[in-house]
Amino acid sequence: MALDYTLAVIGEASPLELVERLGFTRDDFELDGKRWVADRFDERGFVLIVMRQTDGYFQYDDWEIEPERYVSASFRIDKTRSYEACRTVDALVEQVLATGDEDLVYEGPDFCLRLERTAGVVRRVDR
Repeated sequence: MALDYTLAVIGEASPLELVERLGFTRDDFELDGKRWVADRFDERGFVLIVMRQTDGYFQYDDWEIEPERYVSASFRIDKTRSYEACRTVDALVEQVLATGDEDLVYEGPDFCLRLERTAGVVRRVDR
């Protein structure tokens, strides 16, 4: 069984920009149409898929956002390695947050974290 986590970078970032902010290079990925796929299961416990997306919709309880454009990083984590892999993914999300100025949405099986910037200050809204 797998657990899926998604990071959405709202705005005009490219898949390559997000890949580099995550600490990877273009050579770490196979292109499958519009999907950039990196199988890092053996070393990090996940498969990573990065894609440019449009007309998004994220909703959790009474909160929702509909970004016109965004880049997503989807992490598929094997449940048997979830503790280690989730810690790695959380660190990668923090790295993306620290290296850009976009709003982010980070979703998992039972949570949604909205990371908004107002005048350069990050506001974390857990849902």
